[in-house]
Order: sequence, then C-alpha cells, then structure tokens
Amino acid sequence: MRVALLGATGATGALLLPILERDHEVTVLARRPDRVAASSPDTRLHRGDATDPAAVRGAVSGAEAVITLVAAPGRGAPGTVRSQATGVLLSAAREAAPGAHLVLVSALGGTASAGQLSWFGRMVYAAAVGRERLAEVDRQERLVAGAALPATLVRPPKLDDGPATGALEVTGRVRASQSLHRADLAGFLADVIHRRPSGPRAATVVSK
Repeated sequence: MRVALLGATGATGALLLPILERDHEVTVLARRPDRVAASSPDTRLHRGDATDPAAVRGAVSGAEAVITLVAAPGRGAPGTVRSQATGVLLSAAREAAPGAHLVLVSALGGTASAGQLSWFGRMVYAAAVGRERLAEVDRQERLVAGAALPATLVRPPKLDDGPATGALEVTGRVRASQSLHRADLAGFLADVIHRRPSGPRAATVVSK
C-alpha cells in the first residue's frame, strides 16, 4: 500500500514509521527531513510544512492511505496548526489522492466524544488538556465530519511511553485512569489504515 505520513518526527511518528516501512511504500512530509529516522532506503522524504498546500499535495499524491499526527507541541498555546493542517490535507486529498483513507490523530474530550467521560472526568480532562486545546480538537473534527471523505479520527486519552500491550477500541465510557501507550497508538494506526470506511468515523482507543 502507498502510505503518506505527516508528523513522522514526533514521539509517536518515530515509532510508527518503521512499522509502516516493513510492509508499505512510505512517503514522509517533514519540515526537517534530516530528523526523520527512516530505516528503509525506499522511503521517500518530502521537505515541507503540513500547512503548505503545495507541499501536502506533493506528499500525498497517489497515496492509498494518509496518516497525520500533526498538532501543536504539548507545551505552550495550542494555536490552530492542527485544524489548519487538517483543512489543507482534506483539500489535497480530494485533488491528489482521491479515495485515500485518511487517518487523523485527534483527542478524547472534545464536544463529540465528551459523552465517553463522566462529568468529573470531563472536568479533570479539560483542566489537564486545556480548553483551548480541546477547542482546536473540535475545529479539526468538524472539518473532517463536513468533508464526507473516507476518514478515521483516532481519539486517544492521555498518552504515555509505556510498553506496547495492545490497543483496544472503546465505544463506551473511558475511565479517567485509562491511557494509551504511544507504542500502542503506533500499532493501531498501522492496522487501521486497512479498515477504510465509506465516510468519516471516529475511534476512541486505549491500551489494554
């Protein structure tokens, strides 16, 4: 499968890239390609920003699946890079990768997924994540819902660096104590690209 990856230099992206390289033709978009830890000589590296329409079109052209982990760094103001990059990707996919399965890492706790948390859990989560960051999650998810493209929004709760134990998709309540190991998120992303939906769907995922 031809897979484009945006966000390969982050903590999860660095775990995901070697998994994808084992079975797929991978193209990576990065502002600093020299920081991409590619293990296969066949991996294509594109220099560019995820909010640059031309760069994104070039990276996703002909892709059968696109995975994006683009978001603002955990510290500091969230800004709008997540929603900007999502809007650019949706437009680029229509033009350069029609029919591709878009897999976008979002977050639990936005408006659409708040019902999976208890009232107390919502308060704790909003305080920990920040209301501005959750508002940015909402902007991203509204864009995806309105695009009517085959897309999977992956909603992890808090992320940690624990060892891989396997990812579990949850449709009901998520306990405040539950988290998702980045290794499990990487494994889930590599697997879910094969489950192309007919339109937008969302998956809340925790570690087993």
